Amino acid sequence: MASCSRVESLMQAHIDAELSPAERLVVEQHVAECPQCAVLLREFQAASVLLFETLADDRLPRSLAMPVMHGLPEMAVRDRGDLAGVNWRAKHPSSRTAAMRRRIPIAAAVVLTVLAVVIQYNWPERPVPNASAIGVVTQVTGDAYHAAGPHASTGRAALKAFIEPGATLQTGSNGTMMAAFAGPTYLKLNRNSRLVVKNDRRFELAHGEAWLNVGRNGHRFVVHTPSGDVRVLGTAFVVQADATATTVTVAEGEVHLESAADRQALVVVTRGRRATISRRGSPTAPMDASVRTATAWAEAIVPDREAHTLFLDVVQSRAGATLELPGMVVWRIPTTQGDEAWAVSALRIYWDPTPATASHCSYEVYVYDGNMRPLFRDHVDGSVFDDADGGFYEVRAPAGPIRGVNALTVRLVPDFSTGAVEPTLSVKALAH
Repeated sequence: MASCSRVESLMQAHIDAELSPAERLVVEQHVAECPQCAVLLREFQAASVLLFETLADDRLPRSLAMPVMHGLPEMAVRDRGDLAGVNWRAKHPSSRTAAMRRRIPIAAAVVLTVLAVVIQYNWPERPVPNASAIGVVTQVTGDAYHAAGPHASTGRAALKAFIEPGATLQTGSNGTMMAAFAGPTYLKLNRNSRLVVKNDRRFELAHGEAWLNVGRNGHRFVVHTPSGDVRVLGTAFVVQADATATTVTVAEGEVHLESAADRQALVVVTRGRRATISRRGSPTAPMDASVRTATAWAEAIVPDREAHTLFLDVVQSRAGATLELPGMVVWRIPTTQGDEAWAVSALRIYWDPTPATASHCSYEVYVYDGNMRPLFRDHVDGSVFDDADGGFYEVRAPAGPIRGVNALTVRLVPDFSTGAVEPTLSVKALAH
């Protein structure tokens, strides 16, 4: 049986003959069984009769329902003949509002679902790097190219592309490129340049111009060119190379510019200076340089924000935090005592007995005079230290005994990529 409140809400529509047969039956059955609702229905009917008789003189001779309905353009066609339905909705607005309220959550869910599908379909996917990736292309302009490896085909360089060891980066006459490498080390290539990435601490600049900002993480960094090598631990510099010469301009820190053919031919280039080395000659003495002029082209190249974020999140985070580790060991050896001076013919590098190690670190040996002017350099291969019982390795002065200096400074720069560092090393000079 319907509730009294429900039947009361239908009474006026019952009097106006606007109920459906089922609703009319519900009202009639309820009124027959409920004395209170029967009395209320009679009161509704009496009020309607009174209203009808009071307004009898003002009643229009014809109905305006249909002209009004046809004058409403926004009304659906099906509603124009449905006068009973229109009257019902006009008298019961809450039913339409309730229906709309019931539909709103469903409509919202549908809209959100469609929106989620559209976003997922169009959302750019983050590239997934190989485990060997060591860098990311962070900016590309004009003609710039990238070959993933020594035997890979060369294609257009793509922003956010991952760089692996052995990759080649190249620019054309109107192209530039920027890349970030684990360390972090930041590279910018000027027009008409070609560079091979051996690993994240060793590049080969075949020709062109490169700007580098090398992170100081204790590992040496080398740029090979046709005329010689540029070796650093942490600095910012510009290197230009062609088939005949290499020029380095240092913005921060210092670099070693070394001949590819002569181990005595090397210079130390410090901040605000530049030096040049030819393929068949010795490097020039460092001279003052305009860093601003040398780096003006590089200042115009800025990394793409999303590409740089990708590098930090994927490559640099995998490399770990940047630390300043001791990158070299230095010894200072006096060569005079009072009025007596000695000539040094060789240096001996000693190491103590150590437990057997799978592989040993190689070292670059740099020898300077007391004023830090470079004299010569040498290389000590890691296999020298295979003797676990200890021993020494002798480095001969290539041009004969060293005379006329009051002291020698010896630097041993480890190449961490070749093996473990010897925990105990010492250097002594052979003099006469």
